[in-house]
Amino acid sequence: MSSFVPIIRADVIAPALRWMVSHGRDVDSALRAVDLDWYPWDDPHAIIPVKNAAHFFFNLTQDEGPDIAFHVVAETGVLDIGLLGNAIALCSTPRSALTFAASMMPYQCTHEVLVLSKNSDDCVISDSWTFAFKDQETRHIVAQYVLALIHKICRSTGKSSPPLQAVRMVPHPEFGLSHLRPWLDCDLQADVNTPLEVVIPAFIADHSFPKHLVDAGQHLPIPRLRPLRGDGSMAGCLALLAKSMMKDGNPSLDRMAAIAGVSRRTLQRRLAQEEVSLSDVIDRVRQDIAAEWLKDPRSRLQDLSGQMGYTHPSTLTRAMRRWSEQSP
Repeated sequence: MSSFVPIIRADVIAPALRWMVSHGRDVDSALRAVDLDWYPWDDPHAIIPVKNAAHFFFNLTQDEGPDIAFHVVAETGVLDIGLLGNAIALCSTPRSALTFAASMMPYQCTHEVLVLSKNSDDCVISDSWTFAFKDQETRHIVAQYVLALIHKICRSTGKSSPPLQAVRMVPHPEFGLSHLRPWLDCDLQADVNTPLEVVIPAFIADHSFPKHLVDAGQHLPIPRLRPLRGDGSMAGCLALLAKSMMKDGNPSLDRMAAIAGVSRRTLQRRLAQEEVSLSDVIDRVRQDIAAEWLKDPRSRLQDLSGQMGYTHPSTLTRAMRRWSEQSP
């Protein structure tokens, strides 16, 4: 097993959460069911585990139907679909937007690989994962969501022609690909053994986005992100997760082990091999959060203690004494 837990930016499930809210669904229960009750609503670029995000989409599909990914994306503005929406702020065509998204993938997810190539002049996209999802249905659900995003970007050119030429993907174990045919007017091929592959005709891939869309995209903030793999250590990965989870309290060893997909003892052993403990990791994260917050003279101790998962400001004061030998 890799020492690195598969993680992804929180904005990957944001469109689905907004869809649930707009349709009156119980979002809190849905997040709690997949151990994402700590979801960082105020920071779409925070980190969540890939496994939990996939479980969220799996449950949503069970509740709403096998093509829910297309419903969610269809009802989401193209500038609000995360990484690809941000790409429109910098790119003028679907091909350039997808090329940008592929280059940004190390900043978005640790285990997803997006590759573009040419088939004659057409644009061929392959989306694969260096992570084993639990079953074929989950693989299909994840691939369908990526496909819906690509379809959305290509439709945004405003061309009346079908935006995609061909799609090859893992089928749903019960429905195959029949539930996607109402959404896609293209050659659909089922293949259990290959990653998602999408062919975009050149006249769509290289057609400019409408001016009003590009102009609107210019107002999107461009986040300054770091590659998610960092130093490649288990401690480094857990530090990223702990920072996202901190508001919900102190991330426990059992919870972190479940997220990592290992036993409590195995997680302790892997961290010991890196000469740290989980408490060391959490302590370091709190130090970093405190240092960042205290750069702002408007910061209040009470707000900071809540951000770091402390119940009382006095606990933070004692921690700060220990870190810097002086009170904040």
